Amino acid sequence: MDGDHLPDTVNIVQNTENEKLGLEIIFGNKKVKHLGMGKEVLGRGFDDLEWWGFFSRKPKT
Repeated sequence: MDGDHLPDTVNIVQNTENEKLGLEIIFGNKKVKHLGMGKEVLGRGFDDLEWWGFFSRKPKT
């Protein structure tokens, strides 16, 4: 995801305090970033990613 050619992982996570959903991004260099979960996302005025519905993995092709 960050272009360093190391495998990254994305997990859907839920904040246990406010029950809001978000993403946990674990980069190949072991850095971790959280989006949502009650914290505003990228200055766009939303903090809960529950509206994303579902994700599915697609082949690279």
